[in-house]
Amino acid sequence: MVDLHRDDAVGKQIAELAVLAGACSSKSQATRLARGGGLYWNNAPVADGKWVPGSDQFIGGGTIGVLRTGKTNYFIVRLV
Repeated sequence: MVDLHRDDAVGKQIAELAVLAGACSSKSQATRLARGGGLYWNNAPVADGKWVPGSDQFIGGGTIGVLRTGKTNYFIVRLV
């Protein structure tokens, strides 16, 4: 589980969130993953690295999101 401050995460592009969570080493890597169909938010594929998850995209009372890269790399993002 990765804890991120709400101010650091809300309104950020999914590529930036992937880097903050440690799922990708760079925003360009996250963007390539998204274009290739290998980046998921709450188990839904993300096709564009510039996509911004809204506050309604966080589950568990608006505090948790599941970021996945590939088939088996899961990162639980919790807003604190």
